[in-house]
Amino acid sequence: MEKISRCELKSNSNSKPMEGSFGKVIKVNFDGKTYAYKFFKNPEYFAHIKEKIILMADTVNIPGINLPTYLVGNNGYLTPWAGESSIASCMKKPATAKRELKNLSKVIKALGKINLLHGDIRIPNIAYCPNSNPCSTIIDFDNASYKGFEFCHDFAAIDAHIYIKKFGIETLDTYMFNIVTFCILNNIFPKELKSKITSEDFGVFTQPKAKTLCKNFYTKPHHQFLIDTYK
Repeated sequence: MEKISRCELKSNSNSKPMEGSFGKVIKVNFDGKTYAYKFFKNPEYFAHIKEKIILMADTVNIPGINLPTYLVGNNGYLTPWAGESSIASCMKKPATAKRELKNLSKVIKALGKINLLHGDIRIPNIAYCPNSNPCSTIIDFDNASYKGFEFCHDFAAIDAHIYIKKFGIETLDTYMFNIVTFCILNNIFPKELKSKITSEDFGVFTQPKAKTLCKNFYTKPHHQFLIDTYK
């Protein structure tokens, strides 16, 4: 994985930096192509994940994920630009949402086959660009678990923390993706999920298998993708 200097990047003046928990993401141009430059506030954190980032970039080749392609200095990396929209753009577009979610479930299954756990599959971490192929890509593998590099519980989302305590980490990605699926197809925000599930208001999930999965959403481990129950 090649290392380049920050001074080789040209910032895109039409795009505002996106703030994250650990740093900023800036749209830049390099070598005639557009990239997302992730700049970490804490160089020590980047040093902690750097080897894992390099290993994934060098060994994982699965369509539908967006991994870094260049290291930038000592505290950042470049990934191919995946657009400024998330999978939330597919809300109120049921046919498009179904297609994209079906494709993404296959990507997550492929990750599982090589024992790569993303650990943070949420709506903001699924980029959507209708002019790309594939249109949807999973981004931000900073806290992934892969080949001896373990998932860090300290950086997990609250939903992930609760699930791991009950059922372990093995099916975490399926659970997190089922949250995304329920919200996208029912056009709701994740904060509304719990009230919908507890009141058994499952929206578009009317098939018997879908209802069973939804009824057990918080009480049993997720071995099945919700999108596979959706007709």
